[in-house]
Amino acid sequence: MTWTPPVHKMLCPVQHGDSLLEEIAFKPFSTGEHAAALAKAGKDEDDRYEALAQLATGLPAEVIEAFRRPDYVSVSEWINTWVWSTSADLLEQVQRDDEGNEIEERGHDGYVVQLLVPIRINTGELVSEVTLRLPELRATKAMKKLSTDRDKSRFITAHCAGLMLPDVQLLSCPDWNRLQVLVGNFLNKPAAFFQSETSK
Repeated sequence: MTWTPPVHKMLCPVQHGDSLLEEIAFKPFSTGEHAAALAKAGKDEDDRYEALAQLATGLPAEVIEAFRRPDYVSVSEWINTWVWSTSADLLEQVQRDDEGNEIEERGHDGYVVQLLVPIRINTGELVSEVTLRLPELRATKAMKKLSTDRDKSRFITAHCAGLMLPDVQLLSCPDWNRLQVLVGNFLNKPAAFFQSETSK
């Protein structure tokens, strides 16, 4: 299933160079770009959102600063959706039971995850899906030796998804979020959790 970023029609168009900006096609950004923008912006919440708005729109700061508040709120809402949703949410692949409750995606060894935004890894190959594998005990021991939670997450995600560490930072925020749910299950759930899914 192909996903395309949404387009925001400006309530109050703004000047951008020689033209009037009447709509914005949002730009997907990776977890690495997200982290770099936040680090550059510092601790101030407003500065962080402005940096992410530049990333999400591809527009310079002076154009963003000319936005009227409702248009800026729309951009901020899309940023929140992008940063906190999973790719399954955005692809509308979330399954629900008869009462409308979300059915948890469990995954299993060999589970194929279609990426919302394909990545071009360091070898030059375009990767549009990853095949997950359950981590071995030695991998979780190696993970625990790393100093930060971020390093631990990147290491175990790369291990389970068959990616190199630098490639993990290329994942879009929703793809990263989905993998965190699945890898978290791999690390914390007992075998029965996965067996009950595969026996249906």
